[in-house]
Amino acid sequence: MRGLRQNSVLRHTARLSKERRNLKLKNLLSVTDEEWENALTVFITEAKLDPQVWVRQMSTVQLFVFSIMRAHEIDIAVGALQMYDDRVAVYEDELLVQLDAVGCGRRAVVLRDDGILRDIRERCKSDAVSIANTYNHDVARSIVATGLEAPTANRYVYAYRLRKYLESREIWKDRQIALYTTNWARTKAQHDFYALNRLVLGYAVLVPVRAAVCDICRMLIARGRIPLQLAMSIKVPVHPNCPHEWRVWPQRVTLDQCPLLWAGG
Repeated sequence: MRGLRQNSVLRHTARLSKERRNLKLKNLLSVTDEEWENALTVFITEAKLDPQVWVRQMSTVQLFVFSIMRAHEIDIAVGALQMYDDRVAVYEDELLVQLDAVGCGRRAVVLRDDGILRDIRERCKSDAVSIANTYNHDVARSIVATGLEAPTANRYVYAYRLRKYLESREIWKDRQIALYTTNWARTKAQHDFYALNRLVLGYAVLVPVRAAVCDICRMLIARGRIPLQLAMSIKVPVHPNCPHEWRVWPQRVTLDQCPLLWAGG
């Protein structure tokens, strides 16, 4: 179930990236000769609002290209909505996994808890902004690099190089985003399930054990088995691009306790 859901999230992430790339490149190539020569003031003004150091290095033409290729508010909103739908689905799947682990696998799960849904929605908005900022930084850097390598580049040269760059970037970036999206939702579901079902005991281990790059992750891995309720008080991912998650071994509850378990609100 987990692998299928993560693949689904990756497909959604890749589709949005491809649609965004193709639409922006289409807009860039549809610019008229007059617009290209004039580098419309409205676009330049918008691009200059971006605080990135790369933008301050741009020529007028590069600002015009960036104003078309950058992620805008609509891109952030669409990304946040898709991420929200994906995370709710992952969250519900993980609740099913944990119910099965404690011996209550026949229960239906629909996430209705308004507080948790709000937390997921707000996190998706924040993450979508972060993703857009990183995208804008990378696009701006690519545009500046193209100008240095080809000072007389026209819009066709910029479009060609940006397409190549973004296609190569999406190969690893989409997978990174999908992994973080699923891991965050899965970990939150585990945390909420055991925090709200304190009658369940057991232990947890942080995995994978050979991918620790920060002191906190190394410490948690070194501890090995951690009491379940204590582990669930430590939220992971611990840091950006953190690959870790809790692998839990809960004790099974009795059948008469199953109806008492929280499973989505």
